[in-house]
Amino acid sequence: MTDETNTFLSKLVLHGESILAEIFRLSSFVPKEFKDPTKSSKFRTMVQLDFKYLNKIEQIEKELEKDLRLQSHFYSTFEPVLIAFEQLFTSVAEFVETFTSYTQEIEQFYNEGRRDLNRTASLEAYCLYLSGLLLIYMDTYLAAPIRERIYIAIYRKSDSRVNAEFLVEFLKATVPGNDSMIKRIRLSEGFIRATLQTIEMMEESSLHASKAHLMFIALQFDRSTLTNDSARMTKIVNSIYRDVWVLNLGFGVIVNIFDGWYNFKAAWNALNATITQQEAHRLLEKHWKVMTDTCFPQVTKISFLTK
Repeated sequence: MTDETNTFLSKLVLHGESILAEIFRLSSFVPKEFKDPTKSSKFRTMVQLDFKYLNKIEQIEKELEKDLRLQSHFYSTFEPVLIAFEQLFTSVAEFVETFTSYTQEIEQFYNEGRRDLNRTASLEAYCLYLSGLLLIYMDTYLAAPIRERIYIAIYRKSDSRVNAEFLVEFLKATVPGNDSMIKRIRLSEGFIRATLQTIEMMEESSLHASKAHLMFIALQFDRSTLTNDSARMTKIVNSIYRDVWVLNLGFGVIVNIFDGWYNFKAAWNALNATITQQEAHRLLEKHWKVMTDTCFPQVTKISFLTK
């Protein structure tokens, strides 16, 4: 069973990694009309439709039906990019729903106490990491207004509307207050606790992300620990983040944990108690010495560029 589980999780990892790459890739192909509908004189009535459309579909469609030729032109113009985004959104839904279903199926094991650190536990931690990155990438590279407009364009054209309920909930803009993208992926508290425990037990990650990366993302799913568990956060900061404050999450996404944890009391206090001004100065001198002592070779010109 373990081998089957590891194979399943390994495939899920590949699926998640491909989604991250596709989010980044497609972000470069978002048509300007969907970024700013006010600049589209021809298709403005269609590209400006966001999730408010879902509350008055009949009224809006009745108005749009007055110019079916324009609608046809709209979809023939944007069909390739809409197909690509439809495939992306479908993949996102499949990944999230598959992973959440998996965690629900094995939830009973999370309540049996401390688990051994094994390949399965490590893969589960990495799947959680990919889930968090998916949310970060989505918010970073496909802002809520853009993804809503693109999805409505897809929704209007589609007959099957597979995963529509999930995608509307997942892609919608967050509202001020007690809402965040993290809540779009609903995982059991037992699974989150078990995964945090797994990461704490690691000497270092054997996966494509360091222990610091895995822990930072996992804690985003456990806001209670970030806010209230001072003892645990102090232990985590002491063991993982004493020398690591800035994390590269890939594809140009950089996070400073001081910024990321500013609004979480226990995490912020742990950082300030552990990383003193003297400690920061010591690290600055250490890294500065590495830079000044490093000799970089002269750049060699490539011959065909100089001829």
